[in-house]
Amino acid sequence: MEIIDEKGLYVTYEQAMRLKKLGYDQPEWGFYYKYCNDNEAPALEMWHPACMDDICCVGSRYGNVLCAAPLRCKALQWVRNVKNIACSVDVYQHYYHGVYYYDGEHYVMSTTLYLSYEQAESVLLDAVLTELEKGDTK
Repeated sequence: MEIIDEKGLYVTYEQAMRLKKLGYDQPEWGFYYKYCNDNEAPALEMWHPACMDDICCVGSRYGNVLCAAPLRCKALQWVRNVKNIACSVDVYQHYYHGVYYYDGEHYVMSTTLYLSYEQAESVLLDAVLTELEKGDTK
């Protein structure tokens, strides 16, 4: 049986910061933080259930919380439901590619095929975030 890398299902730090700038404000189990050292790379951590109602303990335990880290599927759900951009990962002959459209008019399909759903999902999220950052969508 294959063991799933749970942290591999979350958005990258770069994607999380882009989502934050675009207004993503959903409560999440995952978050990126730096533990009091500006030179270290941000780390992905999960909320501890005992801390859910006490944000103060997060600050003391984890240092500087930078942003929420949603699962990629939740980030894409937010893109669909809040930003009104239909997007999905499609399967073509045992390979995956991201398909998305915006404004209900223009269809854009990636021409690259990926071996894993997770990789295609991450590329899809980057593509729709880029469209949102351009301001070309509603």
